[in-house]
Amino acid sequence: MNSPFSSWSLLNRLTLGVVLLSAMGFIASDVAAQTLMRSYLTQQMDSELLSVAGGSFPRVERAGIAREARENQSDDERNEDQPNVPLQRVPTSISLTLIGPAGIVLGQIGGDLNSTEITSYLQSITPEQVIERANKPFTIDAPQSDFRVIAQRLPTGLGTVVVAQSFEDIDRTLLRLQGLFILIGLAMIIFIALASRKVITVGLRPLATVEATAERIAEGDLTARLPDVKPNTEVGRLVSTLNTMLGRIEESFSARVE
Repeated sequence: MNSPFSSWSLLNRLTLGVVLLSAMGFIASDVAAQTLMRSYLTQQMDSELLSVAGGSFPRVERAGIAREARENQSDDERNEDQPNVPLQRVPTSISLTLIGPAGIVLGQIGGDLNSTEITSYLQSITPEQVIERANKPFTIDAPQSDFRVIAQRLPTGLGTVVVAQSFEDIDRTLLRLQGLFILIGLAMIIFIALASRKVITVGLRPLATVEATAERIAEGDLTARLPDVKPNTEVGRLVSTLNTMLGRIEESFSARVE
């Protein structure tokens, strides 16, 4: 069975090969860049979680999590360092949740910027899993964006504190990065296709001369010769061989005529 590309010209096939190889290179670089970027952003997220967890766990152990903000306190009172006051807020989209021994959420703050609530996904965390994780970040799968989580059992054994952050910002960043890679890749592939076609056309120009000379010989002009080309190239070696062959054919034909 003939290949669908068998009817294509050499110029078109070479151009297609260059474009396909370029596309594969862009796809590979895109995947590698996104993988490295996601790994880097995840490490940054883990650092933030560890920083928040380091300052929040002791306060949660001493005073728990406040369900409502202190509306009646003055600004001076709110700015005071009160380690025994229930923790009420955490920065950015990070959430902090206190889970009771029965798996019931006793309190939660933060996470207001996340489009998905993590509360329903925390009920699957068992004390054994918390101990197994040993205060190391891990991922909880969610339908939209996953969550990166650090969980720690309270020394009293009366609950578990979970600090979590959604992958939503990372996913959004990677999506924009992917779109940027696609636009740049398409622009570069178009440029490579046009440039490679021009370069290949120049490289194959001697073959067009070979074709024209062959047509003259087919019409009976045995004196036709191919113009000299540098012999260190493939086309040059082909031209030299053809000229030698044409010379011998002309000599043989002349000898027969005589």
